[in-house]
Amino acid sequence: MNSFSENREDTHDSATGRVLTGAWLWDSAIQLAHFLITRQLTKTILELGADTGLTAALLSATARVILTDLPPLLPSIRRNAMANGLEACVEVKELDTAALGKFDIVLMSDVFYDPEEMESLGRFLRRVSGENTRFWAATILR
Repeated sequence: MNSFSENREDTHDSATGRVLTGAWLWDSAIQLAHFLITRQLTKTILELGADTGLTAALLSATARVILTDLPPLLPSIRRNAMANGLEACVEVKELDTAALGKFDIVLMSDVFYDPEEMESLGRFLRRVSGENTRFWAATILR
């Protein structure tokens, strides 16, 4: 891999003014990547809140990988995929529950930071889950 740059330009949501935490590569994403790198996965994988796209991109050689995040962060994820020759191996999509389908594995790194979002996260996870879906998550304590 060549590089995975952080997006320091568009770090705030233009509508709400909230900081977009996905603009950084968080330690939890690195830890999840370390966990996943030793596994040869040949599944359909969704990364929820892809940050820079590093974690799921590591799996793109053997699995179908969909990277999702908020709209302002998608250009940075796409740039990172292109810089690493992954644009044909991964799909970058807006978090749109109606269009995603079901997945074998759902990856999440540092998505448990806002207690107000947990109920909607649970509903989302039910929509993208099949009978045998596995969830792998990493987070930091705040």
